[in-house]
Amino acid sequence: MELDLAQVRAFVATADRRSMSQAAVALHLSQQALSKRIRRLENTVGTLFERGAAGVVLTPAGARFLPAARHLLDTAEAALAAARAEPLAPLRVDVWGHLHEPLRLVRRFADTYADATVELSMRRNLPQALDSLQRRELDLAFGDVLDLPGPLPTGLLAELVAVSPLAALVNRTGPLGRATLLRPADLAACRLWTPFGGSSPELATFVRRYAAELAVPLDTGGANLGVDVLVAHVAANPGAVTLYDPAWGVPADERVRLVPLDPAPRFPWYAVWTADPLHPWLKRLLDFLPRIQPSVVAGDQRLLDDQVNPA
Repeated sequence: MELDLAQVRAFVATADRRSMSQAAVALHLSQQALSKRIRRLENTVGTLFERGAAGVVLTPAGARFLPAARHLLDTAEAALAAARAEPLAPLRVDVWGHLHEPLRLVRRFADTYADATVELSMRRNLPQALDSLQRRELDLAFGDVLDLPGPLPTGLLAELVAVSPLAALVNRTGPLGRATLLRPADLAACRLWTPFGGSSPELATFVRRYAAELAVPLDTGGANLGVDVLVAHVAANPGAVTLYDPAWGVPADERVRLVPLDPAPRFPWYAVWTADPLHPWLKRLLDFLPRIQPSVVAGDQRLLDDQVNPA
């Protein structure tokens, strides 16, 4: 049995887009030519799609075949590049955002290995990055896998590599303006404000979980438009309290200040990659990243001060 790479490529393009018409456009084929390639592939490996009015859906056999099909195409491209002595493609890494710990980790890696070429992206949304990983558009992504809407997709691996302890940003003239430490009862008296508009789903779930476990009222109104807007809102509203990562820098606005939290929420940063990585630099980056072992108590996966211990 032999597989035709053109047929495999037609299958993967259709699986990614769930549409034969869109896949045909992406591959610069007529829809008839695309359909013919997929039919020939199905004659070899079995039925891969169920076709209906809403588009195409993978059969169980198609779902099993998809990871291997991606790997086959990646291997073929790597073999061609090696034969042609082409320069190594950049290592494609999504670091979530420009203010966060993953970017600092990758920068340190790039400084250590000057011959490594890294191409960064910042989706600020782990579910979107996971889709790109599965499509082989990324080699590595960072984010909070504990607070995804569902389980980590099959074929992906994750390890905890950093945590970001968060503090409270308060208005100096507000009821908590002179506090030296804030506990749940203090927050409950004021209400925790975190704008969810535009926030990633894993960040929203993390904040909801923290507030629920500590019985802290939560206000999620407004749009997450960056740190400057966050600081400006607290500065203009004496009763506002929000979570803030001290690594973002001391706010320039003198109307606000940072106060430690007890227990302090720690946002977890997981490195996520495919189980069969192809890029030769990825293993070196994974070896370079630190490893942190979360302690899980009675199934509770809160990452608080007393529940995260360096490995």
